[in-house]
Amino acid sequence: MVNSLFAISILALLSWIVYLYNTNAVLNVWDEALYANNALEMKQNGNLITYYSYGHIDHHNSKPPLVIWLQALSFFVFGFTEFAVRFPSYLAIVGIILTITWFSKKVLSNTSIGLLAGLFILTSKTLMRRHVFLTGDLDAVLVFFTTAFMLYSFYLAQANFSRYTSKHYWTFFTLLLLGWLTKSTAIFLVLPTILFPFLYFRKFKLFFLKKSFLWVVLSLLLSISSYYFIREYLSPGYFKFVWNSEILRLVKNPQSWLEYERLHYYNELKDTHFTEYFYGILILGLTTIFIPKLRWKSTAYILFSMPLIYLITISIPDSKMFWYAAPAFPILCLVLAIFCGSLFYFFISLFKSSNLLISSILFIILAVVLIYQSFKIIDFTIADKDNAYTLEYEIYALKQFEKTTPAKNSYILYRNIDTNLLHHLDVLEFYRRAYQIKGKMNLQIASTLRKNDVAIVSQQDCLDSLQSKYTYQVLDSCHYGKLIKVLANKD
Repeated sequence: MVNSLFAISILALLSWIVYLYNTNAVLNVWDEALYANNALEMKQNGNLITYYSYGHIDHHNSKPPLVIWLQALSFFVFGFTEFAVRFPSYLAIVGIILTITWFSKKVLSNTSIGLLAGLFILTSKTLMRRHVFLTGDLDAVLVFFTTAFMLYSFYLAQANFSRYTSKHYWTFFTLLLLGWLTKSTAIFLVLPTILFPFLYFRKFKLFFLKKSFLWVVLSLLLSISSYYFIREYLSPGYFKFVWNSEILRLVKNPQSWLEYERLHYYNELKDTHFTEYFYGILILGLTTIFIPKLRWKSTAYILFSMPLIYLITISIPDSKMFWYAAPAFPILCLVLAIFCGSLFYFFISLFKSSNLLISSILFIILAVVLIYQSFKIIDFTIADKDNAYTLEYEIYALKQFEKTTPAKNSYILYRNIDTNLLHHLDVLEFYRRAYQIKGKMNLQIASTLRKNDVAIVSQQDCLDSLQSKYTYQVLDSCHYGKLIKVLANKD
């Protein structure tokens, strides 16, 4: 019954969050719209290796193509919609919860712990946000593979194997390769996390110092090298871009605005969107220290070391963003769930004569916490468009005017265009192409207007330009911009 209740809660909460977000939020200008344009072009031109944007080869997205493949496939099924762009991320959420539940069953012999961890994940604002699980970026799929890789490695380390089979090694290889195909070198940042479990369970030599592991390493290097060679052959200059944007980034930060102090991720952990669960882990974890022979205690401690090692690893480079830390949080949610389960069974055994009462009290406390966190997530999801970037405003305005103004066959998205900052137009370009392909409306992006043009104007510099260059009639307006008709050119 408990498992069914948890499973239904997960399904209901995930469905509601997905529905609310996709009826409120347009594509995110950084970097969701870039990937959406690459996937749209891939679906249209059938080129599965080389990325295109604005009809030209694009190296701006230097990452391997797994997520772009999934998004292009999603366009086949769902059409050119925000949901289609984000569908791989939602699959990744389900995959993470299933993986944690599998781990719970295999290692803890208790699936309820994994399902509870799933509820903690869905009610964690540090994961259910832009650029992680709510949008069509690379990070949700990456977090699926980092979570699967770390938990599978832990499973291999603690299992009572006298030797490891080829199945174990090739699963290990497959998870690493698919992680690399998702977001390049980012998957390798979790490698230090698996060393401690193998050392603790004295399996390091048994697993790593074998010929089979050497074949895994060689196969991985060959696969990665082959991809780079093919991509460079098809679009010369690609590898130079990868070298500058990904490899050198580990030792030299090309973007000064991404520089933060060394304790940045620790401060993110305790002071922002994971606060309640962070202190929950600390309080419950400290409590377990003083209770001997507690179920799953050592497993929780070793698991807890893995995200900590990961956060230390990613703190070394100067470049830091909140989504870089995302792989740590599903494991932390699992640790929290294990502490909750351990203490639950401890209190049940301690008060045997009042099992029903104690169980009810503990479930009520847990339910209150989860319901409170769920409402926070739902409010956070609904309010997302209030925190939209100004470069997304034209599309929010477009969707509003479609509801309030008689339909037009053609709108101009008025924007001052800088060819050196073309990717600032990514959101507009995706909707222009999507509307064009669906035959819904003729959208154009332009920096000049003519008499009788109907345009959406949102950016302040464009509003200033509009007033100085044209006489116009305001047809409609909203928080995100104005719908105008040009009456004459002042020149």
